[in-house]
Amino acid sequence: AGCGPEALAVAARTECAKVLAVDANDRALACCARGLDLLARRDPERAARVSLRRADLSKPLCLDDAFDRIIAPRPKDDTDFLDPILDACVARPVVLHWTDFAADTELPDCDRTRAFVHAACAKRRFACEVLYSGRAGPSVAKRQYRVTVDFLISPPHPPDRL
Repeated sequence: AGCGPEALAVAARTECAKVLAVDANDRALACCARGLDLLARRDPERAARVSLRRADLSKPLCLDDAFDRIIAPRPKDDTDFLDPILDACVARPVVLHWTDFAADTELPDCDRTRAFVHAACAKRRFACEVLYSGRAGPSVAKRQYRVTVDFLISPPHPPDRL
């Protein structure tokens, strides 16, 4: 739900079947729930696609379903929730929209962010292909920007059985 606005936008503007918004912060979930109520007034069918879940992403994440896309903003503190997200992506390829912060000197390639996600994928022997990297809006501080790097992540296939 830290990405609650993004989850609601995906539900409202795409033909997705399901959207799951996850956050450990009760206030963030409550805010997302208010946005979901507004969406339900306008489009109940699209709002019904959204589920909210309280979960601490620094711990393993159990998903009931496989997802095609994951939108995840990097936390401001050093909490690493990329590992549990990747651990949940074992069934099939998934597009990860990873949001980070970068200095203007890191643009447009976002090499530090790319290296971070590539290293996490390499630990699991996942294939990792960058689809896009760049600014995700105006400056958030002097010479600092929010950036999005989109990756196609593919888990390794189990060896063929004879």
